[in-house]
This record gives sequence, structure tokens and C-alpha cells, in this order.
Amino acid sequence: MKQVIRVVPPPPGADGVTRAQGTQILGADGQPIEGVTRVELSAEPGDCWRAVIYCVVQADEMIGLAADVVQPIEVTTLDSKTREWMPI
Repeated sequence: MKQVIRVVPPPPGADGVTRAQGTQILGADGQPIEGVTRVELSAEPGDCWRAVIYCVVQADEMIGLAADVVQPIEVTTLDSKTREWMPI
């Protein structure tokens, strides 16, 4: 399996617990990846560990984005009649 990244935790503290703060994420070239804000590790029985890495990126050009409206909602005011409760 080709190595893409490497998650390197800090050494355990005096209490034997390895803290998350201080964990480094290294790229395939061995250089630290900057701007990492969160790392999620997960594994399934019989499979390898997988990591989801969240990081802040800097784009040299503005990237076009598209959004899909999943469920349109009606915008109302607090005194709108549509906010009244129906009697049971």
C-alpha cells in the first residue's frame, strides 16, 4: 500500500496517556502538513486504520462553488399566522 500521509502522535505523558495535542500529520515527502484543525481515526475489524483530516487551506484563485437546496423552507416572522399551533 502506498503511503500518502502519516499520523505521528506525541509521546505519552507521565500518566501514560497520549494526548491529541501535538500530533503531527506528515505528507508523503515527510514534511508536516500545516493548518490541520481536526483528525478523526477509525477502523473496522480486519481492516486498516483510516483518517479523516480537516485543515484550513489557502486558495491562490477563488474557487467556484455550487450549492443544492435540499429542503426549501418558508421564511416567516414571529407573528406570522403560519406559526400558530393547531388545536388537538
